[in-house]
Amino acid sequence: MKYLFFVVLILTQQNTWAQPEHDTVKIPPAIAQCIGKQYKLIDLAYGNLNLDTLQDAIAVAQIRPEADSTGDGDRIVFVLTGTKNGFKVAARNEEVALCHGCGGMMDPYGGIDVGVGQFSIYNDGGSAWRWHNSATFLYNKKDGHWYATEEESSSFNVFDEAHTRKEKNRTVKQIGKVRFERFVYHD
Repeated sequence: MKYLFFVVLILTQQNTWAQPEHDTVKIPPAIAQCIGKQYKLIDLAYGNLNLDTLQDAIAVAQIRPEADSTGDGDRIVFVLTGTKNGFKVAARNEEVALCHGCGGMMDPYGGIDVGVGQFSIYNDGGSAWRWHNSATFLYNKKDGHWYATEEESSSFNVFDEAHTRKEKNRTVKQIGKVRFERFVYHD
């Protein structure tokens, strides 16, 4: 009976120490034409980002290891608008989805959320001191660009969250009129 318990324990053991790396998402051909061969696709979401009748996409890509001069796994977010023949790059940002090595113990990239005419990017990281940041961008139909409308950030110590939690929420009033392409997180 002791041996059976030991075998079951070994077979059911799971590694809970590290967050797994993001799997590479299979790149649809229409998206591959836009982002280039030097990137692997980390995340992809579809929606109506520019308020027309064609499907648009947000693609989060990471530079391939063989093309990565820093070794950090730099990332780029592409806003891809639909065309009759596929997609075109409407905007890109190299700051909003943090690099693989920028999160402390784990990959900080947390995901994308797409709504009608808007999208958000999420990042989380740390170990004893945890942090979170996110940014939301809204489409301006008059000039055809996406602008930051909200930036959220928070941090806390896991051993004393009640006394160490800090939160900042910035609206367009504090951020100013910042296009997606020029957005960087504030500390």
